[in-house]
Amino acid sequence: MPSREPGFLSRAEAIERYGKRSGFDVSAMPYYYVFGLFKMAGVVQQLYYRWHKGQTRDDRMAGGEAVAEGLIGLAHDHMR
Repeated sequence: MPSREPGFLSRAEAIERYGKRSGFDVSAMPYYYVFGLFKMAGVVQQLYYRWHKGQTRDDRMAGGEAVAEGLIGLAHDHMR
């Protein structure tokens, strides 16, 4: 969701709106956001490993190590 673009809801606003409309408790949403970042980092690491070992030739995976580190760093920052 492009929550940083003008005209779109922020993440906090979208979560609040979802909670109000659905009636669900959204207090654990930060946990799921951090967990999602961690899961994406794992997928990126797997793709990078395949590229690094020559199992794929897709050079878009060449920077995967840095992307995974960035996702893990972002997850760590949000845990604080």
